[in-house]
Amino acid sequence: MDQSVVIRQGTLLSRISNLRAPSLLWSSGFLFCAFYVMTTIGFLTTNHASRVLVTPIRAVAIGAVIVGLAYSLLTRQIPRASVISVPLYLFTLLLGLGLGLFNGSFDKVSEGFSQHLLVCSIGLMVVSGVRAEDWDLSIPRFVVLYSICCALALWAVGAMEADFPPRFLYEYTADKEGAVVNYSQEVSRLFGYAAIAACAILLRRLQSRVSGATLAALVVGFLSLSLIGGGRGDSLGAVMVVILALVWARPLLTALVFITAGVSLVLFVGPFDELWRELMIVNRILETLDGDLGQRDILLRQSIDLLVAEPRCALLGCGLGFFQHFYALPWYGYPHNFIAEMCITYGLVFTMVFLVVLGLAFLSFVRSSGLTCFASLLFIYTLIISMKSFDIVTNWFLMVFSFYFIGRWIAEALSRTRPDRVDNRVPSSMRPTQGV
Repeated sequence: MDQSVVIRQGTLLSRISNLRAPSLLWSSGFLFCAFYVMTTIGFLTTNHASRVLVTPIRAVAIGAVIVGLAYSLLTRQIPRASVISVPLYLFTLLLGLGLGLFNGSFDKVSEGFSQHLLVCSIGLMVVSGVRAEDWDLSIPRFVVLYSICCALALWAVGAMEADFPPRFLYEYTADKEGAVVNYSQEVSRLFGYAAIAACAILLRRLQSRVSGATLAALVVGFLSLSLIGGGRGDSLGAVMVVILALVWARPLLTALVFITAGVSLVLFVGPFDELWRELMIVNRILETLDGDLGQRDILLRQSIDLLVAEPRCALLGCGLGFFQHFYALPWYGYPHNFIAEMCITYGLVFTMVFLVVLGLAFLSFVRSSGLTCFASLLFIYTLIISMKSFDIVTNWFLMVFSFYFIGRWIAEALSRTRPDRVDNRVPSSMRPTQGV
């Protein structure tokens, strides 16, 4: 059955409409779950034993994604939004690469550029095929179960010490870098994702049989593991997103909980002040309060200085890697701020247009799916941590969700231009949602 907008043969929309509706591979969220494992299993790397687990699991996940995509391509079961989002993403990244080549910063582009391009393109196809209801239940439920398995695996291989203060052991990274490693942004991010997924289920329980108390305990437990990981930006970002979701959905209850938690914290922390200072995350937060921002403030100031010194960058953009080229830094010396790097790479005008379009596209998604939808919260979390980590090329989740929202928004706008041509056989669940 043709489940698409029927328009004149030969136009872009008619070609898109010839694609078949996504199969169970897409609608069940299977491919997204496989993609999620593929892109996050490396976060488990703590000690050498954990690394042994990572390699085969990643290989299985990659195989599942490849087989699923191959089957979908062969049967023409391609998500229609990806027909718009993937070319837009490729154009944007290749434009940045071309500008970098023109301005002499090609050698400073992130290592494995083509690999990152491929991963994000696959991610866009995968995310574009997920049904709205799967963001509410099946996908966040998988993320929670997967994260519980990750925590148990880390405990089983001796990568987690349960004594106080609890901590993860980063032997693999320490041996690889030849330095003492006391925290991991990846571990904090992994359990930050899990806390947000549990929070999404808690606030949007539709068919979940898990009690609210159990889900609340999972949120607190995952946030605790994220904080124990020691990545201050990643763990505190997860706390911020959870608070935002709770305040948005349950403002009075959230206020009561935080008042109670605040009083308990004052009563409990005071007598054990020295003991709490043994926690890595506490020390890192205290360093932040003392003005140590991990050089993020310096990088931001240098970004602004570059835009002032090079007006052509502010106007037209200087391409990927130009910040590192300008300050003679290695490729990983990028600004560590998504917006600052966008301004340098593409110019202020392009960046402003991109952010406005992204904002409108995200608001469109929120109107149809809600702010407490897992995809919405995941995007907000990724955007927050992108203000202190990643560069444009390696920021997989931000690129995937940004261009997914934009592609989805454009596809809906195009479909609305011909409301009289909508095929009446299309189920209501397959038509663009006009709002909640």
